[in-house]
Amino acid sequence: SGWWLSIPLYILATLLMKSYFMPSTTLFSNLHELAKKMKYSSILFLFVIPVVFILINFISIRKVYFYSSNPKTTVFIKAIWFNILIMFASLIILIIYF
Repeated sequence: SGWWLSIPLYILATLLMKSYFMPSTTLFSNLHELAKKMKYSSILFLFVIPVVFILINFISIRKVYFYSSNPKTTVFIKAIWFNILIMFASLIILIIYF
């Protein structure tokens, strides 16, 4: 399910490369242009998917904590490191989009 997050990351990477190779543009101007051209799909890929992933991973972390009945911190972090990584990537996408 984590591959859905690769779509907005790919979009941001291409816009970042475009702003690097075309010095007259910036990442934010490219995002603004994308939002004007593809209004609904840009909202879907750069807002809805990251928010859904943050919610799913938050619920998953709460389930792991509840079912493991108060684990030690190191064991708990080892169990949920990928969830934290996905939430962090989603948060970065949201920050860049807004």
